[in-house]
Amino acid sequence: MINPIGAIAGCLLFSSRNRANSAVTFYRFLSQSNGDRNSHSAAPAAAASPEA
Repeated sequence: MINPIGAIAGCLLFSSRNRANSAVTFYRFLSQSNGDRNSHSAAPAAAASPEA
C-alpha cells in the first residue's frame, strides 16, 4: 500500500514543477524504496491529478 502522506506531499511538491513526469518519477522512487509493486498503480492517477 502506498504512503498517503508521501503521495500528497509528492503531488504538492511536483505539481509546481514538471507535473506528470515528476509525479511518475516520485511514485517510481517510492515503489522502489518500499519494495511494493502495487504502489506503481497509483502513478497514472497521480500523474493526471496535478494537471487538473
